[in-house]
Amino acid sequence: MGSGARRESTTQDSGPPEFQANALQELFTRAREESYRPRNYYEGQQIAQFDPAEVSGQNRLLDYAGGGAQRTADLAGQGLEFALTDVLNPQDNPSIVGMGDLITDRFTKRFTEGINPAIAGEAGAAGQVGSSRQGLAQGVAAGRTAEAGADALTQFYSNAYSRGLDTFDRGLAGAGGTLALGAQPAALESLVGSQRRERDQAGLDIEQEKFYFEQGAEGDALQRLLSLIGGSYGGEGTSTLRRPPTIWNTIFG
Repeated sequence: MGSGARRESTTQDSGPPEFQANALQELFTRAREESYRPRNYYEGQQIAQFDPAEVSGQNRLLDYAGGGAQRTADLAGQGLEFALTDVLNPQDNPSIVGMGDLITDRFTKRFTEGINPAIAGEAGAAGQVGSSRQGLAQGVAAGRTAEAGADALTQFYSNAYSRGLDTFDRGLAGAGGTLALGAQPAALESLVGSQRRERDQAGLDIEQEKFYFEQGAEGDALQRLLSLIGGSYGGEGTSTLRRPPTIWNTIFG
């Protein structure tokens, strides 16, 4: 009687069921065809052209740059050169010099017609006409009057110079604003054109996205299909199981 252990072999087919195998076969066929299909480059318009309003605004700015803007810049430069001369010097302005002379005349008259006669009258009343005391008083009064007149004249010229310089500064500072204001109409027109061009460019971008989406549509569909029917694709294996002898194997071998 034999008493050996028994061996059992089991063969398992791990391939997909028939319905899945048919779907996978179709998927692989389509994938192979898709891989052979050439990819096309988008040949449509990709960049939006300048809007007519943009072109018009640009041309107007170019015309302005060579016309009004250049004239304004030239005038500003001439004004600067003019100011670097002695033109702002009050003594070179006849009107200001004339007003300065009036100030001097007023102080002169104040002394000759007011202060000096008053001193002479006091000296006469005191019986000191022609005395050194009268001469000293007149000299002191003349000096004080001249000093006050000089101070007033200096202050007048200083104020006149400051006002002239301030006027020049404000005029020169306004040149930049004048340039910008002159360019504003053309800039606004160009801005409108730019907004239109952005809209056109957005439309062109959409067309390109649509084209490339359609180029890859088949591949995307195959990928989604694979995720639905995927799994283990074929093959088979054999496993051997050794069982220990039982009592019946020992008796009946």
